[in-house]
Amino acid sequence: MLSGFRALRSACPMNIRRKKEVLDVSDEVRADVARIERIWAEALARSGGPFLFGSFTAVDAMYAPVVNRFDVYNLVRDPTTLGYIERIKAHPAFRKWEAAARAEPWIVAEDEV
Repeated sequence: MLSGFRALRSACPMNIRRKKEVLDVSDEVRADVARIERIWAEALARSGGPFLFGSFTAVDAMYAPVVNRFDVYNLVRDPTTLGYIERIKAHPAFRKWEAAARAEPWIVAEDEV
């Protein structure tokens, strides 16, 4: 995730405090979203879930910013993807990360609009 999915990262800044919105995105962003959904679906099918490799791992943590982007920008509709998003958002590690992010006093102004 660090260097991939450039279109998604550019068009949809990571921001835990961002209110949900529907964003009109480019074909490149849609391609990134589709690729991530395929990766997740294949991993969940292979492992049997509930997380990408069965139990919660660093891979799930790595995708937490994507989970946030998919959620706040309303980028996905697939039930498998939505289920995975909800499981990640309910995980104690995500909740702790989210609480810390919400408590952070500084912002990046251009990511707030």
